[in-house]
Amino acid sequence: MWQMSQEELLAEMERLQKEAERCREEGRWNEWEVLKRRYDVARSHLVEAGTVRVGGQYRVEDHEGLFTVTRVRGIMAFGYFTPPGNDPTQEEQAFLVALLHPPGDDPDEK
Repeated sequence: MWQMSQEELLAEMERLQKEAERCREEGRWNEWEVLKRRYDVARSHLVEAGTVRVGGQYRVEDHEGLFTVTRVRGIMAFGYFTPPGNDPTQEEQAFLVALLHPPGDDPDEK
């Protein structure tokens, strides 16, 4: 996907969305999850460099707490969670950059 143009990525995302919708309608949840992840990978390739910053805190789709980014490598952001009311976790985790949103944004509303 990293060699696709923006137009090709957008077309692929549209194709993946349609295929995922069919899988959801037919109850093929495992396939739906794979297609959703492929969609998120494509979406991550469209995130402009510098959008996700080292030291920044972000909400991660489908996760609780804030995620503090310690490094960014390609389409992946690495860091640690601070669950609500708890100390930061000590285990480094990584997420696709498209799954990260500023703390004020609610990705579920989109």
